Amino acid sequence: MFRTYMRRNTGMLFVEESDVMQNFWMKNTYIPLDIVFINGSYEVVHVHAGARPHDEKTISSRYPARYVLEINAGEARECSIRRGTKVQIGRISLKP
Repeated sequence: MFRTYMRRNTGMLFVEESDVMQNFWMKNTYIPLDIVFINGSYEVVHVHAGARPHDEKTISSRYPARYVLEINAGEARECSIRRGTKVQIGRISLKP
């Protein structure tokens, strides 16, 4: 939230302890995002493309997910990320 810019090919990863229904909103988000929901088997279960800044409508994972990856709007399509895509989570760089 409150970010006004995010570099291409970067994102924010949210991690839960188990697969659960995930719900997000864009109330205090200033940039359009693709929200990628990933289960504990590292499979994309849903992609919400083009979430609009400041939208207070709930965005649901539709299926239980352990990981949620927020990337710039359009990057999911550019990278061919869709439901069923297998992902690999490797080195994670945590920067403020």
